[in-house]
Amino acid sequence: MGEPVSVVFFIFSLLWCAAGNFHIPFAAVHSVSLLLSGVSWFKYAARGEQLFLSDFAYISQIAGVTGSGNISITAYIVFSFISGAVLFGALLKRRFESPSVNRRAVCLGVSALCAAFALNFGGAEPADNASFTASFFGNPLDAGRVESDFEVMAAIIVERNAGEAEEETPPEVNTARTNLGADEPLSEVSTTQSALGADEPSAEPSATPSAEPSAIPTEEPPAEPPAEPQIGYNEAYLLARLKDVTDGIPADIQYAETKPNVIVILSESFWDIGTVDGIELSEEPIPNFKRLAEESVTGEMISVTFGGGTADVEFELLTGYLNRFIETDLTAYESFLDKPVMSAASVFKRLGYRTVALHTYTKEFYNRVNAFKHLGFDEFIASEDLTDPVYFGDYIADSVINDMIIEQYENKNGPLFAFAITMQNHQPFPKERYPEPSIRVLNEDIPQALRESVEVYLHGVNESDRELQRLVDYFSAQNEPTVILFFGDHQPTLGANFELYRYTGEITDTRNRTPEQFRKLLATPFFIWSNYKEETARFENIGANFLISYLFDYIEQPKPVFYHFLDRLYNAGHFLGRRELYINDDENILPEAPPEDFELVYLYDMFQYDMLTGEGYAVGELEGFPE
Repeated sequence: MGEPVSVVFFIFSLLWCAAGNFHIPFAAVHSVSLLLSGVSWFKYAARGEQLFLSDFAYISQIAGVTGSGNISITAYIVFSFISGAVLFGALLKRRFESPSVNRRAVCLGVSALCAAFALNFGGAEPADNASFTASFFGNPLDAGRVESDFEVMAAIIVERNAGEAEEETPPEVNTARTNLGADEPLSEVSTTQSALGADEPSAEPSATPSAEPSAIPTEEPPAEPPAEPQIGYNEAYLLARLKDVTDGIPADIQYAETKPNVIVILSESFWDIGTVDGIELSEEPIPNFKRLAEESVTGEMISVTFGGGTADVEFELLTGYLNRFIETDLTAYESFLDKPVMSAASVFKRLGYRTVALHTYTKEFYNRVNAFKHLGFDEFIASEDLTDPVYFGDYIADSVINDMIIEQYENKNGPLFAFAITMQNHQPFPKERYPEPSIRVLNEDIPQALRESVEVYLHGVNESDRELQRLVDYFSAQNEPTVILFFGDHQPTLGANFELYRYTGEITDTRNRTPEQFRKLLATPFFIWSNYKEETARFENIGANFLISYLFDYIEQPKPVFYHFLDRLYNAGHFLGRRELYINDDENILPEAPPEDFELVYLYDMFQYDMLTGEGYAVGELEGFPE
C-alpha cells in the first residue's frame, strides 16, 4: 500500500496549494485514502497481497475474472463508511453554528475509525461474520518477515555446525546477501563444516618436533584440509555446495532414445470436492479423472495459493523456483522476468522440442506475453488469436483448448511440448452462470447461497472432466508416444471466508489455521498419463516446483543439475510454502522447516537468487546437464 499512499499525499499537497486552505484537500484525500484502503484490504484478504499502483494497469482484466459474490458487509465496512461520511461532511463545510460542533464531528469520525480498525485487526469481530477480516495467510506480516527467517536460519545452521566441531573457533561475520531483498548481515557465521557436505575430520595438531638433531629425516606434517567456505551468498560457498550436488548424481543414468510429446495442462480451479468431509452429491463430478488417475502416476499437488494467483503456480511449476524467495509486490511474471530464465520450456527446447504455450484468456494478463518469451516458449497462442471461440458459461470452453492442443500436435515437426492454461472454471460462481446445474448438493442444511455456488462450480468441473476424457481418447489412438500432466492450479473460492470448510466444520477459526488446515486448503489433484507406459505411483504431497523434475525422469530424458538439486531437496521436504507450512519426507505437516533441513532450504534460496538476479556464480553448472 506504500505506493498509493505516496500518491495520495502528493495529490493532497497539490490540492492544498491550489485551494489555499486545508479543509477541501483533506476531505478529498480522506475519501481517496478510505477507498484505496478498502480495496487494499479486500485484495489482501483474498490474495495475501497489498494494493500497489501497478494493479491499476490490470484493472480491466481483473474486473473480468472476479466477482462480488464473496464480499459481504462487515462491521468494519459500516464503521468506516460512517466515519468517512462524518469527517468528509465536517471538513467540507466551512462554517458551523459553533466551532465546538466541528471539533465534535471530527472527534466522532476519528473515534469511529479507531473502533473500526480495532474490530478488524484486534479480533473483536466474530470470525464467522468477518468474511474478509482475516486473509488467507493470517494476520498481516511485516515486509522483513522473509529476510528475518533466513537470518535466523543461517544462525541456527552455524550454531548446529559449531556444536559438531571438535574445537570452538571465534565466529566470523559475513555480510553476504541472504535473500532477494537488501543485503542483510549474517550473525555468527563460522567456517565449520556445512551440513550438506560430507563430514570432514578435524586436523590433529602435529606433534612437537624433537629439539635433538636426528640423522633420520622427519616427515613433513600432513597438510591441513582446506577450510570450509563461509555460509552465505559467495562464490566459494555456492560452488562447494554445488559439488556436493553433482557428486551425488548417479553416473549410470540411462536415457530413452525416443522423445515423447509432452502436454502439461493447468486446469483452472480443478479440484476434487470429495476431499471435503460431509458433502453429499447427486453424482460423482470427476469420474473420468479418478479412473485415469488409478492407471497413472497421481497424487495431490500442494499449491502455493488458494482461490486465485494462477501465475504464481505457473512460475513454480515451469521454473522449479519458489515464490517464497521472491520479494516483489507483483507476480514474478510482472516484476523481473525481463531476460531469459531457465524453465521447462527452455530445457525441452534444448532437447529438440517445439515449445508452445496455449491460453484461453488474454496474453497481457499477468504479463504472460513477455514472460513466456523469456521462459523459452517458441510461440504463445491466446484468446486474441482465436476466431469465434466456443464459450461454456462466462469463459472460453475447455473443448477449445483441447482442440488447440490437437491442432499443435497434428501440425508439428518433431516432438512437442505444449503448456495449456484453461479458463472455463474461473470464479465467480453465481447461480445465473448455469441456471440448471447437472450435479446437485443433497445436504438439506447447507446455506442456499453456498449450495448454488457449489452446484455451479461442479457443473463446470464435470464438463471439464468429460473434455479430459475426450483428449485422452484422442491420444490413446495415436501411434506417437505422448505424456499428459494434468493438474488443478488451486482450489476454488466457494462462499465467503472459507464458508464451505466452515460449514463442514473442518475449519472453525479462520484467523488461526493449523498447518494441517493450510495443507487441506492448498491440495489439488494431478496425474501423469501416457499412451505408451503403464507406470503407476502415488504422491501424497508434492509441490508444483518438483513436478517438472519428476516429469523428466518419467520420460527418461536428461535434465539440468538444478533439477537434480530439487530431487535432493524433495527427499527432505515435499512442500515449502510462502510461510507457515512445510511437509517433510515423513509426510509430517509442520509450520516451518526443521533445523536439519535449514541449510538445504537456505541453499535453495541462494541458488535461485544466483540464477535469477544474482552474480551468476553457479549458473552455468546449475543450468547444464550432468557430465
